Amino acid sequence: MIARGTTLNGLLLIVAGFALVAAAKSTPKQTSGLHSNMPAGYDVMVLMPSKAVLSLIGLIECPELEGAQHVAEGSHKRLVSSEGETIK
Repeated sequence: MIARGTTLNGLLLIVAGFALVAAAKSTPKQTSGLHSNMPAGYDVMVLMPSKAVLSLIGLIECPELEGAQHVAEGSHKRLVSSEGETIK
């Protein structure tokens, strides 16, 4: 009798797990909003023959991106402006 109850509880846990995964995939996920000034990356170089180290930092300046958000719906991702329109 105990084994039957344990099996039923295990089955319910598996079903609940699948339901949580399905709900997570269908819910759009939004990240924090973008800003008009954002870091784009960096690179470090060694200058020759002096062997001086040079660090380059890239910056994006785009006022149109202020408040835009990355929205992920399952495997589909898009960029949405602060007014709610998809940015292409």
